[in-house]
This record gives sequence, C-alpha cells and structure tokens, in this order.
Amino acid sequence: MLQNYNNRQTWPIIYTTIICAISLVIASPLFFILAFFPLILLRREWVVPMLLLPSLIGGAINTEESIIPLGILSVMFLSPVLLIDSLKYNNKIQWKYSRYFYLFALFVVLGFVVHNFRFGFDTTIIQETVTNLIRLSFFLLLFKFLINKRKEYLKQSLLCLVYSVIPIILCVVLYAFTIGKELKMANSAEIMLFGGAKHGEFTGILTAFSICVFYWGRKKGNNLYRLIFAILVLVAAFYLILNMGSKNGLLSFALMIIGGLFFFIQSQSNIKKVLIFIFGILAILISMSFYSEEILNSPTIERLDTQYEKRGVEGVSTSRLDVWRAGFKAMQDAPLLGWGGSGEKIALVSVKYGGPRNVMHNTFMQVWVRYGSLALILFISFIWLLYKRGKNIYQYCKVNGDYIWFIPVFSFFMLLFSGMFISWFWQTLLWYNAVFILAITTKLKYH
Repeated sequence: MLQNYNNRQTWPIIYTTIICAISLVIASPLFFILAFFPLILLRREWVVPMLLLPSLIGGAINTEESIIPLGILSVMFLSPVLLIDSLKYNNKIQWKYSRYFYLFALFVVLGFVVHNFRFGFDTTIIQETVTNLIRLSFFLLLFKFLINKRKEYLKQSLLCLVYSVIPIILCVVLYAFTIGKELKMANSAEIMLFGGAKHGEFTGILTAFSICVFYWGRKKGNNLYRLIFAILVLVAAFYLILNMGSKNGLLSFALMIIGGLFFFIQSQSNIKKVLIFIFGILAILISMSFYSEEILNSPTIERLDTQYEKRGVEGVSTSRLDVWRAGFKAMQDAPLLGWGGSGEKIALVSVKYGGPRNVMHNTFMQVWVRYGSLALILFISFIWLLYKRGKNIYQYCKVNGDYIWFIPVFSFFMLLFSGMFISWFWQTLLWYNAVFILAITTKLKYH
C-alpha cells in the first residue's frame, strides 16, 4: 500500500492508524492528542492530518464524558506550535486574502449586537461570538504558518493526509459495524449511528475525505492490487453511508464518485479514458445486479421511500423546504443585518414565520439569516475567490501531471455541496480546506 511513497513516512502512517483505532475503541480525545502530539514535534508535516482527522473520527471519540471535544483539543495543542513557527519568519498574509477573515470577524461582532437588540442579552450568544472569533484567529494563524513553509512541505503534508486517510476510513467502517454499532429508528427505517455525530454531517465529511482514495488509486506506477484496494475502500465507505440513512450523504457520495472518476482519468490517454469509462459503467451495472435488493432495502433508501410516500418532495426534504420558506420570509423584515449570530434563536425565527423549530439546514441561508445580506455577499465573493484559485491550481496540476494539490479544492467544494442541506458555515473542515487552497496558491507558479 505504501508503494511509491517515502519509506521515511511509513512508520508514522502505521502509528497514526494505530492511534486512531485505539482512540475509537476507548473513546478518548485526550489519548489521541497525547499520542499524536509527539509526532508533530518530530515531523511538522503531520500538523495537517492532526487538524483534519478529528473531523472524521471525532463523532465516535467525543462522548458525553468528554470535557473538551477532539477538534478543540487539537487546536489548543497546535496553536503554540503554529505560533512559534510563524514568529520565526516574516512572511505576511496578503491583504487581498486576510481582509475576508477580518470582515467575517466584523459580521460576527455585528451578529452579537443584532442578537442582543432582537432577543435580549444571554450567555449563549457570548459563547458563540467568542468561539467564532477564536476560530477565525486560528484560521489566520494556520494560514500564516502554511505560507511560511516551502512548497515541498505543503506537498508532503497532503501526502501524509492521503496515505493516513485510507486505513483510517477502513478503521471507521469496521468500528461502526462492530464494537461501535448503534442503531435507532428514523422514519420506519433502522439507521446506523457513528457515536454522537449527526449522520448528514458525518457522511458529508466521509465523502470529502474519500477523494484521497482516488488520488492514491491513480498514482503513476500503480498496479492492479492498488486499484482493487482503492475500490474496496470506496465500497466500504458507500456501504456505511447506505446504512446511516443520510440522503445528503448518498447524493454527495454519488457526486464525489463522478468527480473522482473525472479526476482519476485526467492523465490517461484517450483510449484508456474510454476503457476506464466502459469498465466503470460495467462494474456499476454488475454490482447493481448482484446487490440491487440489498441496496434498495438499505436504511437510506427505505427512509427515502417512506418520506416520499408520506409527503412527496416535502417529506424527502425532511422539513428543509419549510425552514427555507420561513427563512426567506424572515429576511424580508431584516434584510441588511439579519437576525443575529445565535443558532439557537434562529430556530425560533423559523417558528415565528411558519416553519418548524430547526436551524436553516443550508449554509447560505444560515449566513443570510444570521448575519444579513451584506455577509451573504461577502461569503459568496469568498467562494468565488476560492473557485478562481482552485481553477488555477487545477490548471497547474494538469500541466505538471500531479493532482495532489487539487485535493483541498475538491474537498472544499464537496463540503460546500453537502452544506446545501446542512448549516455548515462554521464547519472547521470547510475552513481548513479554504486556508489550504489560499496557501497553495502562494506557492505554485502558474503557466
């Protein structure tokens, strides 16, 4: 599995996989951090996996007994390291990038003021405001840390992530179906849980990580065993999603497969592209013929059928359409600055305008209703910036034949697509990938 990879990195990958497996079994965030942190001190390129992997395994590790969630623990331990490394160099973040973070911070503060004006003062909004300002500060610190590193460091960090994600996905699937197996009823379907993670969020994150499998499977010098193993990992992830009852996850995974196949065949000749396409279609058809009954009877499909039979498209949306209508009505009364920065109160806004008591279940609606039209324009312009930078990265990869740089771009937009059905503006994995995209663009020389 570690063919064509620096042997110097083989033992850290095995070590990381063991840490994640043990952490899943004992459900201890502190163990993960204490075991992983020495690796950071020895090899700085493992900063990126330490930041991203908690999003994948944190659902099972973060329990009711966990005082501090795994993701926050990672930030707490890494912040001093990033700060010390950043102070060694004098590279500054360009204003055209940093201004977005400062403006988002401004809207967080305005959201605090608007919330107090509309709903009155409470401790929840203080906690959310401080937390979000700390997040933005850490994203800037991470950005500063990455631009101070050489191009080779960024590539090595992404390779560490790719090669560690593959065995960890298998660990996650094995855990979910064995010692961590937990079921609950949802719309007449018995769905599988992954610890305390919400099924829509977890499957979206799993899908975003799965693109790493495509990169590993398409590396030059690969062989049949590598390809088969990559397919098995994807099948395992797909089977887990089928059993978690997440329509959003299933749709995102299908889109990831289509994009991944396009991503996979870029460096192949036209003949190979045609053969791969034909082989892919045949593999899907054969798999459907053998496992069609199991797929159609899976919790995700059963839940989809039940919801459609009861309320049609409205039922399939799981009240999202009702929430979105309420959000549109609410913004007619507060178009400029929205209703304030508290997610808890936004659920009450939905009720006030005829919707269910729920969050917006859409990242763009979340930004719009919380922070207003000006913040939404800023968010869309930020996404447009990332799209243009991602396009530049793609062109660079196409010319140089190495698509490792494109992984954060693909992951970001997969997470953004999942965010069409989830309130994910403050999803740290989304922001980490955004920072990686901007940092990469400062290192690559485009033709």
